[in-house]
Amino acid sequence: MAVVDNPILRTEILKIVSTYSCFPEYDDMVSFFTNPMNNQGMVDAQSFYGTPPENTPAYHKGLGLFGKWHDFCDREPMGKFYHFAKLSVQYPSYSSNDQSNCQKIKDSLVKLKNALTNISEKNEDIKKSITSAYNDKISEYSNLYANMTCDAYIANQAKIKATSATIDNALNTVTGGNSYIKYGLIAAVAYFGFVYIKRIVKGESK
Repeated sequence: MAVVDNPILRTEILKIVSTYSCFPEYDDMVSFFTNPMNNQGMVDAQSFYGTPPENTPAYHKGLGLFGKWHDFCDREPMGKFYHFAKLSVQYPSYSSNDQSNCQKIKDSLVKLKNALTNISEKNEDIKKSITSAYNDKISEYSNLYANMTCDAYIANQAKIKATSATIDNALNTVTGGNSYIKYGLIAAVAYFGFVYIKRIVKGESK
């Protein structure tokens, strides 16, 4: 999949990220969203969550030296947005109309669930954001898999593959593996099958 840069969105997200210097992973966030190669992950995260809010601004309460600064570090929205975007570079959002991705989604779900149970992050705040991102990506893929009836699609593809292999083996037996004779038989079967279908349509099958 070709990476299409979206500098306007990157600029917008980086402006928001700049308000989260309180995050332990702040430098990594800036580096990630600066890199246009990560654009797909950023777009997928925005599509899933919407644009994240800026961190709540700090404010000073009281008079002069006797006052106090109140600082904030809104962990949840930006944290899971960032880690979901990172996940989406490897596990992108797929079209809900393309069943050819069913096997990829199924395989990815196995990997995602395994990775979720093996998160080794020691910082509890970061771990919480990573866990949220994994759960949301798993939810996204699981819903997509169910809505596209992927189990039935994969089963049908397996039957088609098995039937094709059986036919191929039979043709190899008949032709002795001679590719010219083999393809000639395939062409003949295809032609006579077409002729028979055409006769049925015209009511001439007897």
